Amino acid sequence: MVKTSIFGPKSLVQEMSDLLADRREPEPDLVPIARERSPEPTLPDTHLTAFAKALAHVVQAPTSLAMNALLGSLASAAQAHADVMIPVNGGYRVPISLYLLSVAQSGDRKSACDALATKGIRDHQAEQIDGWEDARVAYEMTQEAWELQRKEILREHKEDPETLQAEIAAHAAVKPVAPRSPIAITNNATPEGLFKELLHGQRSMILSTDEGGAFFGGYSMADAQRKRAATAFYNEAWGAKQINSLRKGDGAVILRGYRLSMHLLIQPSVIEEAWKDEDLQGNGFWGRFLVACPESLWGTREIAPRHYDAQEREKLQRSLQILQIWQDLTKKIAQQPQPLSENGKALDPKVLEMTEKAVDAWIAFADECERKGGIFGEYAEIRGLSNKAAEHAARLAANFHVLMNEGKAEQFDKIGQEEMEQAILLIRWYLQSAVRMMQAPVTSEDRKLQEVYDTMLRRADRLEYDEFTPSDLVRACGKINNVKAAKAVLESLRQNGAVVAVGEATIDGKKRVDVWRLLRND
Repeated sequence: MVKTSIFGPKSLVQEMSDLLADRREPEPDLVPIARERSPEPTLPDTHLTAFAKALAHVVQAPTSLAMNALLGSLASAAQAHADVMIPVNGGYRVPISLYLLSVAQSGDRKSACDALATKGIRDHQAEQIDGWEDARVAYEMTQEAWELQRKEILREHKEDPETLQAEIAAHAAVKPVAPRSPIAITNNATPEGLFKELLHGQRSMILSTDEGGAFFGGYSMADAQRKRAATAFYNEAWGAKQINSLRKGDGAVILRGYRLSMHLLIQPSVIEEAWKDEDLQGNGFWGRFLVACPESLWGTREIAPRHYDAQEREKLQRSLQILQIWQDLTKKIAQQPQPLSENGKALDPKVLEMTEKAVDAWIAFADECERKGGIFGEYAEIRGLSNKAAEHAARLAANFHVLMNEGKAEQFDKIGQEEMEQAILLIRWYLQSAVRMMQAPVTSEDRKLQEVYDTMLRRADRLEYDEFTPSDLVRACGKINNVKAAKAVLESLRQNGAVVAVGEATIDGKKRVDVWRLLRND
């Protein structure tokens, strides 16, 4: 059951869905340009739908980008508090961390979605920084005094080895411990940097970066050997496995009792090669990622309606209210004390099991993914993801459970059927999205033409007529900056059967020359 105390008044969320019913992402007909990728599937309704719609509405971004940002925010707050028990082979626990990939053009507001989705966590982080800085200064002073005392012990007892050994051992037992950094959201996109931050900083972190190109094009992925080492680190971190490292000056260092989520924001031109990299597919790296790759909303994000129209202002205000509920809720989860092992050196999250009906739903989904992952199955090309889809669903259901209980471990119970079924619906959507990503991309020129066509189609639907002039094309498409360039694009679109020249015509009651008309597939 949805706990309305979390989401505020139940009518607010319901009304939000109604108010935004006409703001769903456009699904334009496809122009007959060589375009092999299918349209993005429609996101299912889950506990996060109203929040995703609200965030997408505020930012004017695709809803799937908003959903990815919300899931990254939720996982980063929830992963320290719970693990989930996978109900096969006698049962085994896994973390509820999530790896997410948002693929969209520059200007599609990926970063804006992420910033608002994680605001509650960042606010909590900012509140901790002042106290940490004071503790850091106190530690440095205490550490300096400890070092001086150690030198004094060495000097005083250098002639008495037995006493020296006992005094040094006693002194080592009271060595000051540096306060852990409060930074839980990092953009440090290297395995070495993440290892160090998890070792000395927060035990639960999320790598959230809008420099996805640097992630795949940086030093860590520069050649096959480094790529294997880097992806091995990320694969082990997804499972929160113990990672051993030999570090210069430190010797053997062990990282354990931590949790890491990732949200990579990246442009299509950068990801296409990496997404089909045989090494990354073969070692299961991509199987750990949930991918959103929406169509752009360029050409539809006008400011005037929400500024001048009272009804649009009301919709925006309600979206902001829903988004504030999300930010308050994730901050509340982040503020909950993190469960630690007896020695206080590692996270020890509570293990969430499933109800009998949730187990039944999970098993049915796992078997479904196994069948569709066969050689001729729907998921054959994304077998790495389909093999892990059931675990993804369990992780996601556990995140929903932590969300519904505001991160309070004393309220945790078994994962219910509804939570599991909603998680399965969402993972099915991610599977469909991944299949779409594997479809062969068109050329960059075809992609540009497709973007122009989609922009003009959305304009036509909004204005309720399909005719336009080259000047209209310039105004609607920011990358076409003069009429000469517009005419060249129109000629390419004409050759692809996307537009037809009309000549003189009346548009919106006005006579115009050099008029063109969009051609639709229906």
